[in-house]
Amino acid sequence: MKLHAQINKIEKSENFEKSNFSIEASAKAFFILSDGLYSNKIKAVIRELSTNAYDSHLDAGVADKPFDVHLPTRLEPTFYVRDYGTTYFRSTRNQSNDAVGCLGLGSKAPFAYCNQFTVEAYLDGTRRVYTAYQGEDGSPVFSILDESTTNEANGVKVSLSVESSDIWEFKNEGEKIYQFFKVRPNLVGEEVSFQDGDILLSGDGWEFEKGSYDNYVIMGQIAYPLDCDQIKDEQAHNFLSASSGLNIYADIGDVDITPSRESLSYNGQTKARIVSMINNIALEIAASMEEQIREPLL
Repeated sequence: MKLHAQINKIEKSENFEKSNFSIEASAKAFFILSDGLYSNKIKAVIRELSTNAYDSHLDAGVADKPFDVHLPTRLEPTFYVRDYGTTYFRSTRNQSNDAVGCLGLGSKAPFAYCNQFTVEAYLDGTRRVYTAYQGEDGSPVFSILDESTTNEANGVKVSLSVESSDIWEFKNEGEKIYQFFKVRPNLVGEEVSFQDGDILLSGDGWEFEKGSYDNYVIMGQIAYPLDCDQIKDEQAHNFLSASSGLNIYADIGDVDITPSRESLSYNGQTKARIVSMINNIALEIAASMEEQIREPLL
């Protein structure tokens, strides 16, 4: 996903030396990115690995094919995501608005929950098994464990062990995340039931869902809560404050998100885009009501 870059105009003397800031790839920096980045670590693991799988299917031209997700159970306390797309395990998507990923942090998300996980890569009849773990200094290490022939389809499987006390939360967060996936994954393991509410009113890229009390911007199949307090435009703010169950479907790249991908990043461009979308919804509703009022007179 392309991120909107802020352009700053700086006046400076030609005599000053300059250099770019960089982040040292240290154990401390990795801890900040993997452990300190996410407020809800279980949700982050499910979301990041699932959007990686979605992007992989998109890259491979099989966006309509569901990937596999195993939600942990008491008998099999393992969470895994198995896709059938490309086999790289890094972000190359910061210049594309077709894919969800952009920051390269999602593949490391399991480290926010555990110290070790397994990656299986299937490519053209070869299966390679890697272990990902934190080294003695706390930095991430990827080591190959095995290589063998296979009849499995190309793709990647990421697996991690789950504490028994977290099994219910994996199910609960999975239900929330996959609720808005256009192509829901093939779920195995713990059973999940989705609550698809009736649509009371809908239009071009938006809908009001019965029984829902929250408002969301849905982008790249991930639902981001809308905070009306961040919207200062009076008309848009009032409309949003009076709304419940509003789902706005944005194209990837329309709005910006925080590095954790847990919420929208309310910068100037994102706020302006939200105001524009809300105003368009209001105009569409007004036009529809006017047409319904005039209909009996025709």
